[in-house]
Amino acid sequence: MICKPGFSGVHVSSGITPPLSGLVARYKPSSLGLSDGAAVSSLTDLSGNGYHATQSDSTKQPIIKTCSMTGKPGLWIGYGSDIYGGYSPAMRLDLPSGLSVNKNSCSIITILENRIFGGYVAAPIGIGYGGLTGMYQNNAHGSYLSNSQAGDFYGLGPGTPGPEITAFTSGGSGVVCYRNELSQTAGALGSQVFAGGQIGNFNATDSDKFEWAGFIYEVFIYNRAITPAEYAVLLAYAKQAYLVNNPRTKQVVFTGDSITAGSGAAFGTGWVAQLAATNALWKTVKVVNMGVPSRTLQDMSVSHTDVDGVHDGSLENNVCVIFAGTNDLTASATGATAYGSLTSYVASCKSAGYNKVIVVPCMTRQGIDQTQRGIYNTAIAANTCGADAVVTLPAQLMANGNEANTTYFADGTHPANAGCTLIASAVLSAINTVLA
Repeated sequence: MICKPGFSGVHVSSGITPPLSGLVARYKPSSLGLSDGAAVSSLTDLSGNGYHATQSDSTKQPIIKTCSMTGKPGLWIGYGSDIYGGYSPAMRLDLPSGLSVNKNSCSIITILENRIFGGYVAAPIGIGYGGLTGMYQNNAHGSYLSNSQAGDFYGLGPGTPGPEITAFTSGGSGVVCYRNELSQTAGALGSQVFAGGQIGNFNATDSDKFEWAGFIYEVFIYNRAITPAEYAVLLAYAKQAYLVNNPRTKQVVFTGDSITAGSGAAFGTGWVAQLAATNALWKTVKVVNMGVPSRTLQDMSVSHTDVDGVHDGSLENNVCVIFAGTNDLTASATGATAYGSLTSYVASCKSAGYNKVIVVPCMTRQGIDQTQRGIYNTAIAANTCGADAVVTLPAQLMANGNEANTTYFADGTHPANAGCTLIASAVLSAINTVLA
């Protein structure tokens, strides 16, 4: 059962104090006072109980970094861009074995920013370990507790840029998991004490692990179940201190094939990732990447429940960006046939409630029928498919034969980092136009 318990109505006053009763450990990386880029070998337990998190191996130490989105310093688990960086499998701080909680009476709360967008992601805080098939988890974004029963709560899919608060709480009434204003009730747990754990990538061993990248701003561990009212206080604290769940009024959903999914570019530098990080777009726009490698327009036109399912009627604008067709045209479809599929898909998006639809022409690539690509792109430019805007891509990506240019193409098909930058700029211009 998923519900909205009304936490969004909590008054956020100055000086909010998180609940202290039953607090076993509290970690706040910004309290270390370290400069950006400093490696963290020890994270002080602010509860006063002395359960300091440590990492003696310099190759596994996370760093302190100020997030370019929020301006808040946090524990950076990953590498590369702090907007869409990649994960570093062994990066973590270990919790001491003396830190123990009863599985049937505990709470783990994490204030964080997820940086793995698309695919399965793991949680950045865990207590105990029961094997990869035995993790009790909060929606693949937040808090884990070892358990004989696996669970994937919420089913909300990949995160969107911006801080979040997630919680796992277990008590006499069973398990409740929270993510921002959402809560979900799960089954009861048998009593069992677990000790130790990690903050960062949750590992049993370096080869047996859940991988995650992002910022960790604060962690609370309690030896009891927190109440809904107490979670409301924690949520209010997170909103005030870290801009958690900053309200968004618009959503942009990107659909297409491997080019949209990010193949070819270095991790975190795909064109959707670059676009989402531009002009702090995340502050008002929810970004969802639905790109699927090898997908064709023909398939999209007859199977569109994925994009239908992420439409959000509570927002003032839902925009769908369609960038596909290359796989149709390399698999002998004619330009006219591919454009017919595109026209059908645009109509489906409109029927699903997307009030703005943007289409992107087909880039050059190896093995494509350039004549049919020309027919398809000419039809897109004429825009009889009902789109609200048509993107104009630069010649570096469109000219026949330019797929051999390794500055812009990684493999003759997928754009390299520089090519992704060009796509992001062109698509962002169209988005700004339809949202103006």
